[in-house]
Amino acid sequence: MSRRHFDTPIFIVTLKRGMADNNRLPLNHVIDLLKELDLLIREVGKAIQRDNGVVQPTGDFGIQLLATSSGVVFRKGSICATAAITQDIPNGRRTVQQIISTAAALEKKRPVSVEDEAGTHIVRRFGKIGLIQKEDHTQLTLELRSPGLRKKPKAIFGQAGIATVEAIEGRSFDVEEMTLYGRLRELRDRSKDENTAKYFWGELLLDNDHVWHLRFPAGDAEKVIKLFRKQVEVHGTATYFAARYPRLVVGHIVEDEERDYLKAFDDLQGADRDLYGAENLEDLIREARGG
Repeated sequence: MSRRHFDTPIFIVTLKRGMADNNRLPLNHVIDLLKELDLLIREVGKAIQRDNGVVQPTGDFGIQLLATSSGVVFRKGSICATAAITQDIPNGRRTVQQIISTAAALEKKRPVSVEDEAGTHIVRRFGKIGLIQKEDHTQLTLELRSPGLRKKPKAIFGQAGIATVEAIEGRSFDVEEMTLYGRLRELRDRSKDENTAKYFWGELLLDNDHVWHLRFPAGDAEKVIKLFRKQVEVHGTATYFAARYPRLVVGHIVEDEERDYLKAFDDLQGADRDLYGAENLEDLIREARGG
């Protein structure tokens, strides 16, 4: 390894067991798993950057896959990928450390917080990674090596961790008659069960950047497609999950009318004139405070 790489924090991703013991793994599974890890680092990285005062967090730590003897290596019984953190190194290192510590806790069936943004992202992404691992019966190992760290953070995420994530994801509660406002930004059919033909799905992006999954009846497709990428108002039954985006089973959807807040202010200004007459507002406030 070059001197430059030695001075740069690196993290190592290794897949073993299962199909790897037969010295083969589906290429798309390996690519999808690495992609999920990349998205996970970006999502958790944004939260950590925000907590550490970064004004415009991106979660981009300049992750580079090392195309050397330390890069992607196929060995008998395993595949190993090594990547370097090349920018915003302090926050990048904290991000990977938090991901590794959470993975270790999941594998050991210890309590994991899904109350904060980073914890939610970690559990949700590991849920998707676990689905890939279950197909190949593999065990994932994550390790961070960084100058200045005496102990190398390392975690195994296998069958026990997958079971822990599934238990967390199973926790949910419903709220009826929910109304949401946001931009309808994605439509797709992602159902895999026998009722696929009955529903299709969308994503709603709220003004606070929170994402909701929307489930529509198949018969509403023509109406919903016309609202794609528009600001909409949706009504239905919401389901909140411990570690997944919330879902709304949509009963009604319409385009959200653009509001003129200045006109509304003008309409309301003086609306209480008949109630208070010519009374001075400052005098009324002083009287209410006992002055």
